[in-house]
Amino acid sequence: MENQASQQIKNMVKYLGGRKSLGVAVGNESDLQDLVVKGIPKESVFKLQSLLDISDEKLANELAVTPRTVRRWREDIGAAQKRGRRQTTTAKAKRTKKNMSRLRLSESDRVVRITRLLALASEVLENQQRAIRWLNRPNRALGDNSPFDKLRTESGAREVEDLLMRIEYGVVA
Repeated sequence: MENQASQQIKNMVKYLGGRKSLGVAVGNESDLQDLVVKGIPKESVFKLQSLLDISDEKLANELAVTPRTVRRWREDIGAAQKRGRRQTTTAKAKRTKKNMSRLRLSESDRVVRITRLLALASEVLENQQRAIRWLNRPNRALGDNSPFDKLRTESGAREVEDLLMRIEYGVVA
């Protein structure tokens, strides 16, 4: 079970752009928790969005933010790239740079929720692309909602996880 959890975290890190994108090594649940508290880099969100092939509007909806917020995140990344590796020395400048590059805790938690379920679906369905299609299609077992639409809440995510476990173990869904 621990090896399975470890592989799931490795896949989650990969989906978020790897260690380079995240800025830290994430090898276990404790590291993942620390990353959520610190804030997931905005750049990683767009790597996940690209992998899932979803619109800014759908991303905003799943993360419980406005589409304007998602556009602002893109602008923040562009501004950070323009600044390059320029060093900032004032405390205010450092805080501003941090705020521009990372998500808040609640947003980071939602990103991890989505990424965790993508990793689980990829494992259960034995294929990442099949998992992405499954997450986006309406499912009768979820009241004709897509699994992705259920991920906005923790209880919805648990419902999707339960469905995936039923699929994994051959229980009628």
